[in-house]
Amino acid sequence: MPIPQTEPVEVRYYPCDGSVFLDTHYLIKGVAGSLFWKLAREHVRHQRCEFSTRELRLSGHELRLPAVQDNLSVRLLLLQRRLAERHAAMQIQRTGRGRFRIEVARPLLLHEVCGPASDVPATLPATFAAATVFALPG
Repeated sequence: MPIPQTEPVEVRYYPCDGSVFLDTHYLIKGVAGSLFWKLAREHVRHQRCEFSTRELRLSGHELRLPAVQDNLSVRLLLLQRRLAERHAAMQIQRTGRGRFRIEVARPLLLHEVCGPASDVPATLPATFAAATVFALPG
């Protein structure tokens, strides 16, 4: 039975290693995971869809970018490809030099989870410890 398009996607983010899970499926980790989390959080909190690589570089500490050779463009491309491969509810589209937008097909329910992602069971229990939860009204 297909999932209705209005049902939110449960996004879990583990800040200890930058792991991101969409519903119960692993998406990505590390800098690319932190990048996904920032974009999703900005979208949910402020309904933003348009971004620039410059603003991401300025928030490098939050994204866990290394001080030298941050390769932000490569990491953004990796995230863009992974989202496309997984047919995720959020996609990244380039709109110009240093500019891109996210397109969100379903509402995002964001959870910042304390603890390592390796502790996540294959299927989620009905409740789990989350430090922060944001929801985009459907």
